[in-house]
This record gives sequence, structure tokens and C-alpha cells, in this order.
Amino acid sequence: MILASIAGCAQSGGSAGASASDLRGVTLSQAASSSASRLGVGTGTVSGVARTYGGPLMSNGQMADDGNPWSGLTLTATENGRPVASTVTGTHGEYLFTLAPGTYVVTGCAEATVVVVAGQVEHQDISCPVP
Repeated sequence: MILASIAGCAQSGGSAGASASDLRGVTLSQAASSSASRLGVGTGTVSGVARTYGGPLMSNGQMADDGNPWSGLTLTATENGRPVASTVTGTHGEYLFTLAPGTYVVTGCAEATVVVVAGQVEHQDISCPVP
């Protein structure tokens, strides 16, 4: 398994329409994992954007956080309850995991279950509720 960590400084605001494919600053490092040690098994990719929703209602009828990207959020991918990889969202809330095939739960501000298939990209945005 290859662990992708996205480097970047947290910033407030930003455009909710920023591209999740802008992965400048992504660095890769090897990490030990029972799922990664399976011989002859390819990897798949999970990518997406963490976005915030909620907060106080503004005078225009919109919530204060209506899909704003969350930078600097730590996300963890677990398999069978065991953490196998972690990453930090980039400036525009983007994240990327490269994992062995299997079913994972991505946690941070909320949970999302993803199925990784070798050679495929699974896009999974994370919706983060804020009070």
C-alpha cells in the first residue's frame, strides 16, 4: 500500500468548486499493512474532497458553511477496524488514498464506506456537518 499525504497549510474560505484533481504537493511513502502485503495484488485509488455543511442560517437563506472545502483535516482509512492509512486534506479539501483492493471506512469528520478495486479510482466526497 502507498500512503499519500497531502501537504498544505490550512486556510479558511476558498472556492467550493475547486478541483479534487489538483494534487500539487502530494508526497508518497510506503506504509506497512496486511492488505498491502498480499502478493500480486494491484492497488486502487480513493479520492475526493472534504466539505463542510451547516452553521448558522445567513440572511440570504443559505447556511454559513455550504460546501466549503475543509483543509487540514486528518482522514483515516480503516480495514476490518484497523487503521491502514492516514492523510491530511489539502488546501481545497482534496485527499487521496492508494490502497489494496478491499472495503474500507474513511473517517475524519464523518464516515464513508468505500470499496477499492485494483486499477480503478473511487471518488468519495466527505460531508462534514458543523453546528
